[in-house]
Amino acid sequence: MAIPELIQQADALKAELDQLRPLDETQEARIWQQFRLWWNYHSNSIEGNSLTYGETKLLILHGLTADGKPLRHHFEVVGHNEALKWLLDVVKGDYPLTEQFIRELHKMILKEWKLLISKRRR
Repeated sequence: MAIPELIQQADALKAELDQLRPLDETQEARIWQQFRLWWNYHSNSIEGNSLTYGETKLLILHGLTADGKPLRHHFEVVGHNEALKWLLDVVKGDYPLTEQFIRELHKMILKEWKLLISKRRR
């Protein structure tokens, strides 16, 4: 497909999306929840995390851990989810994209895992 056709298709999809707006709070919350679940699951899965989508969902929504799965994998999901919630709050504000911002985001993602490691070394 040529670029002008892709742009035309994108414009048509944008117009269709605009007709659905505004979303009520319940619809928006449901969409963001689904987005966070998918993002958490797929991002951690790419990195070798063994939690299934269902296990990830149970952990994020209900705090339930999966029997027989490494504790580290649970901490990865929890840390990633906290970073995503923070990131979603940040994009609503006026924060510049700086090296410090990226470092803070990275630190948040790895926070739970680093806490576990430091407790084991004591």
